[in-house]
Amino acid sequence: MDMKRLASEWPVLTSHMLEVGYAESYVLETSYEIVGLLRLAPSLECWDDLRGYLHGTGTEHEGRGFHGPILEIIRQFDEEGILPRTDGARRHVRRGARDSLCEGFAAVLDAYEATPKASRKAKSSLRTELSSAALLLAGLQRLGRTRPDEVTEEDVLSVVTKRDGTPAIDPSSAYRAKKVLEDSGVVGCERLAGFVPVPRKWRKVGDVLSKEESAAVDRALTDPSSGLSLRDRAMGTLLFRTGMRGCDVAALRKDSIDWRQEVIRLSQKKTGTPLKIPLLPSVGNAIFDYVTEERGPSEDPHVFLSTSHPYGRLEAPSVYNVVTNILDSAGVRVDGDKGERGSRLFRRVAATSMIGSGVDRAVAASVLGHVDPSTTDGYMVASVEGLRRHASLDVSRFAIGEGVPRRENS
Repeated sequence: MDMKRLASEWPVLTSHMLEVGYAESYVLETSYEIVGLLRLAPSLECWDDLRGYLHGTGTEHEGRGFHGPILEIIRQFDEEGILPRTDGARRHVRRGARDSLCEGFAAVLDAYEATPKASRKAKSSLRTELSSAALLLAGLQRLGRTRPDEVTEEDVLSVVTKRDGTPAIDPSSAYRAKKVLEDSGVVGCERLAGFVPVPRKWRKVGDVLSKEESAAVDRALTDPSSGLSLRDRAMGTLLFRTGMRGCDVAALRKDSIDWRQEVIRLSQKKTGTPLKIPLLPSVGNAIFDYVTEERGPSEDPHVFLSTSHPYGRLEAPSVYNVVTNILDSAGVRVDGDKGERGSRLFRRVAATSMIGSGVDRAVAASVLGHVDPSTTDGYMVASVEGLRRHASLDVSRFAIGEGVPRRENS
């Protein structure tokens, strides 16, 4: 472990990371890690010697452990000359509770993952459910249990509750674990699920903009003197009018927009399923203005680019900053006002508008990109009157109307 390549060529690595779209903060953190590694190099014989530092027990690296994924990028570059996001690059492998399960408990998760119900879920949702169940099963395994039919109610209670009776596992995690056990179909799991105590699950109603707030946002998006950049106006209009997820807006590619057919086609980042939504005139015009007047001649295939070097595609968290800029420009939820400020807020505006206008739930789910139509229920408010009070957009926004002005070539 002489780190000769790392010592002499590490600017090649960091420059490449900027070129392929890593955030500047991430590349800066990589540089810090490299400096720390080079300081330790004389006392290290192999990469395994860093195991203690990875777990935060080292004291020579500013009192903290190395960042695992970054360390793997550095190791691949130093040992094999491999640059990240190129052929041959490998991701850092993380081990969780599921990786440590014995055969009897691992079979429970495998069985659930193979059910039709699990196949209809978004990958992120399924991963969360399996992690919750793995956490419970790992606790039972530490008690010496290896099969569901061996577990007693006392075993389960000792895992999910502390000695003082307070929950040892988050109630939401316990609820998800219970559902996985119930639906797995493995012998003994239904009985085991009955031992898991969870409080009654209430579905949280998401925050929704009031009619006045929505009107203020609408004005900020359409008023050229609002102070918003053309990029932020285009992104905000797309979020506000269509209800697209922030991650999908950030990942939107130029070839996803069919100007002739007036539709947007994409593969959703969360679910991997295709989504087709109408290209509304207001959305098309906003994107056209940004691309022709502000974006510049970049060859990057993504529609929306960062405003700082290396001017690559936006990362999903940047969408939050865009929404914040829009709300500030509209004078909505500023100066300490309470309330959500992320892209989901705009998504709920579109959802509640459709539902409040009588659009069929399956149609609304299709526009929002929900794999399971029941997911759309989470966007409903407590009553029809409440929905009408909060919703500010008319359902006509979700069909291309003749009365909306349209520019040439847009």
